[in-house]
Amino acid sequence: MQALSLLLLALSLTASSATRAASTDPNVLIAHSALPRVKALALDTALARGWTLIESTADRIVFETPLEQPASAGPPGAEPPETTQLRIRTDFEQLSSGTRVSIQAEERWWSGSAHEWRTDVTHLYRANLQDALRSLEQRWQRFLQTSPIFPQATVIEPRFSDTPVGLWAYYAERYARAAGCNLDARGATLVNSNRREELHRVFCDNQDPVMVRCDNQGCRRSR
Repeated sequence: MQALSLLLLALSLTASSATRAASTDPNVLIAHSALPRVKALALDTALARGWTLIESTADRIVFETPLEQPASAGPPGAEPPETTQLRIRTDFEQLSSGTRVSIQAEERWWSGSAHEWRTDVTHLYRANLQDALRSLEQRWQRFLQTSPIFPQATVIEPRFSDTPVGLWAYYAERYARAAGCNLDARGATLVNSNRREELHRVFCDNQDPVMVRCDNQGCRRSR
């Protein structure tokens, strides 16, 4: 009996360890990066792919896209709806060595209704989510190579992580660079926004800040 108890305890500990390991979200440390700019790149990628933005905070973005085939079995005995919703949550953490990015996936049935049901499906999409993180890291490396103010060996200090950054910050900076602005470390900061457009102040080290207004049609200079 004692041997059986010890065996059950060992199996319980093993199962607990496996559960903890499985619950570790896909993540990547993007070295020499500033959180606001990594977040802007992630936003840019998801919006370009047609995902719907659900939430955006200083250190988190949440997107959603419909699934024609359910990813999970759903609640017991339920018939699946025509479409379910896949919701992706991306969290950003500023570290001295760079930005830690982690992703979770959740499926929702009857989203927004009184019968809404949800379940974590991160494990089902783990390989895809890790690929997405590698792609984001590669985009950051390309950004470093093309940006004159971020040499690859320089660690970006996290002091700007609380600066508001808009959905189109990356494009505002690109527009300002094309207009002759040498970006300084502050880059583009969000002045104001509404549902249709955003106004950015882009800081330069060779001239006064450039005011850039962006929407889904592109960016233009604002006075």
